[in-house]
Amino acid sequence: MVQRHASDGTGPNPHTLNALTVVTNDFTTVDQLMAAAPHLDLIHVGGRVESADRSGVGRLTATVLRQLALDMAFISTSSWDLLRGVTTPSDLKVEVKQTAMECTGTSGTALHLVKPQQ
Repeated sequence: MVQRHASDGTGPNPHTLNALTVVTNDFTTVDQLMAAAPHLDLIHVGGRVESADRSGVGRLTATVLRQLALDMAFISTSSWDLLRGVTTPSDLKVEVKQTAMECTGTSGTALHLVKPQQ
């Protein structure tokens, strides 16, 4: 999600970012960046579409991510647990998020699947 910053000039301005490639599986992020900063190099990694979240998920998305070397990853999460770390209730999202962390060389952060009790 693209964060809006105060009008006092704090925070990054997408109009002044140059030589930046944004890789995402999120359609909302693509929509916002195409409108706000069309000069950015923008890559959507595709995959199975999860309509409720407007994102690409699953093995195909992870496979595309594995072809890329990422400097940084911003990963959303459903919850954070002191013992388990980052969690999500969707197994299709776990693989994508783990792959994004692997592509940045991030270590020491764990992502777990936590299914809601039924």
